[in-house]
Amino acid sequence: MDHAPTHAPKTSAINRAVYITANVETGEKVEVIPANSILPARAEIPVSLPAAEASVYLLLAGEHAADPVVQLGELVVKLGEGESHEQTNLTLVITVSSEDGLKAEVVNNTKKETVSSLVVSF
Repeated sequence: MDHAPTHAPKTSAINRAVYITANVETGEKVEVIPANSILPARAEIPVSLPAAEASVYLLLAGEHAADPVVQLGELVVKLGEGESHEQTNLTLVITVSSEDGLKAEVVNNTKKETVSSLVVSF
């Protein structure tokens, strides 16, 4: 018992929520990682493209409506030649960790390849 820890180990958490949207100005934002999530945090979201090329914007926002919204970046998703946006099986994978920051990837599940990626350091 002499060598037992005297306090709980520290855990990291993200104090703002991560959102995605298709349009920064007018689009509805969807929360993918809630504020105060313990890190590392991960979200996987099925993606449907409206066309052969589309953008997904990543946003960081506070818990309150008055908190500023910060645009973290844009993922541009372009399908390969001959691929149909109606038939392509895509997933947006977002991970947040204290070591690596935020990493977002759009993965083509059919081909098992990354179509687009973005890394944002904190």
